[in-house]
Amino acid sequence: LRIAVAALQEGIPDLTESLRHAERALRFNQGSSSARLVAALCQIERDENQAAMRLLSEIEELDGPTPRIAYHKAICLLRQGELSNALHELQTLAESRQSDPYVQYAAWALVNEQIRQGRFEEAIQVFTAVT
Repeated sequence: LRIAVAALQEGIPDLTESLRHAERALRFNQGSSSARLVAALCQIERDENQAAMRLLSEIEELDGPTPRIAYHKAICLLRQGELSNALHELQTLAESRQSDPYVQYAAWALVNEQIRQGRFEEAIQVFTAVT
């Protein structure tokens, strides 16, 4: 699992081997949310968003919902072109005002997407609400 994490941190472009290590760690410890998360992050980077969503949902079933998992699920939705659902999830997370860096990441992703769509007033409102 450490090899997979190191590859993610280094930004290695081909995460095939990293994903293999994370999946191997998951086989040895099927209850491991950490191995699931690392595998999901590798899958997101490889644009395997549906597979990542399955793992992220499994993590939620095991550990309950967290801002970190909600953020990554929203990013998967964005990458799959499910814009309305993704923006809703990002908005919900950003408005939760939880003390968690992934809440701020969600606000940043929401603002960026709103700017990309030309929805500048909404982006300003979100930005000022979280800063």
